[in-house]
Amino acid sequence: MTRHMFSGGNTPDGFVSFFGSILSEAETSGTVYLKGPSGSGKSTFIKKAGAHFEAAGYDTEYFHCSNDAESLDGLRVRGLEIGVVDGTAPHVCDPVLPCAADGIVNLGCCIDGGIGDFKNELLSLNGEKKRYYEKAYNYLKAAHDIRLNDRIIYGGSLNVRKLNRTTLEICKKLKWKEQSKQGRNRRLFASSITPGGLKNFLGTLFGAERVYVLKGEDGTGTETMLSDILRAANQRGFDTECFFCPGNPGKLEHLAIPRVDVCFTTENKYHTYKPKKSNMQEIDFGDFHDSGIINGNSGEILYNGGVFDELLKKAMGTMKLARAAHDGIEEIYSKYMDFGKLDAIYGETVARLEGAAYG
Repeated sequence: MTRHMFSGGNTPDGFVSFFGSILSEAETSGTVYLKGPSGSGKSTFIKKAGAHFEAAGYDTEYFHCSNDAESLDGLRVRGLEIGVVDGTAPHVCDPVLPCAADGIVNLGCCIDGGIGDFKNELLSLNGEKKRYYEKAYNYLKAAHDIRLNDRIIYGGSLNVRKLNRTTLEICKKLKWKEQSKQGRNRRLFASSITPGGLKNFLGTLFGAERVYVLKGEDGTGTETMLSDILRAANQRGFDTECFFCPGNPGKLEHLAIPRVDVCFTTENKYHTYKPKKSNMQEIDFGDFHDSGIINGNSGEILYNGGVFDELLKKAMGTMKLARAAHDGIEEIYSKYMDFGKLDAIYGETVARLEGAAYG
C-alpha cells in the first residue's frame, strides 16, 4: 500500500513541523537526512528511492512538501522501517542516533563553486520569499481568528451530553482489550494549504475495515469526539495516527487506530472522504446542536465563512508569490549541480539503507 501525506504545514502559527513522526527513534532501522539548497535534487532523490523500494514490493509512505505538493520532503519504507528525510529549513532536522542508525547526506557537495557569483541575487530572493510567507501566515491567522466567533455560536448550541453519549457508544463498539503500556501517538497532516490551493491525500490514507465519517464544520464538536477517542485509545495502550487541521493545527481532524482496524475522518466544506465500504457510518454533527440557535445565527455564520474564504484565498495567493521566489532560487542552484555525482551518492545511500534494513 502506498500512502501520501504531509509532515509539515503552513498554518496560522507559521510553519508547523511533525517531521519527528515520519519515523520514531525507537522504530527506525536507519534514516538518512538530506542536506542541500533548493535545486540540489532532494525531492528527486526521495522519489527515486521510493520507486526503488516499491519495485522491491515494500509498502511506502510519501511525505509531500506543503509549499509544492508535487515535491517530496520524506519517505518511509514500511516493514524495513527505513527513511529518507529532507532535513533543511523550514523543517530542519538531524539524526537522532548518528552513526548508530542515522546519517547525513550532503548534496551541497554536488554544487559547483561558481554559485558564489549569485550571492546577492540569492540573498534578495531569500528575503523576498521570507517576507511573502510572513504575510501569508498573517492572513491565515486572521482567517483562524474570524472562525473563533463560529466556535462561540456552536458552543452555545451544543448538546454536550448527547455528544458524550455517542462517543461512549462508539468506544464500546471498538471492544478493545487493555494493553500493558501507554499507546504512542503519531502526528501528521492529511491536507495542506499550498500556493497551488488546498491539497489532501485522504483517499490514500485509510484502509481500515471500519470507517466513521464525522460530518461537521469547524467548532461543531468533531474535534471533541476525536480527542476523547484518541485519549481512550492511548490510555488502553493502542498506538494511533492523528492528522491535524492546517487551518488550526491544534485541531484533530482524522484519527486511525490500526490495531482495532478503525479510522475516523472529518467531512466538511474543505475536504471529503467517501470510502467504498458497507461498514461506513456517518455521524451528522448537526444532530448535536439546537437548530433554533444555529438558524438564528445563520447570517453571522455565513458572513464569517465568507471572510474566512477570502482571507484563505489571499494567503494562498501570497504563498504563490513566495513560491515564485523559491523557484528562482532553485533555478540558480540547479544550473550548478553535478547530477552525475548526485547519482553516485544516491546509489551509495540506497545501498547503505538496504544494509541497515537487512543487516
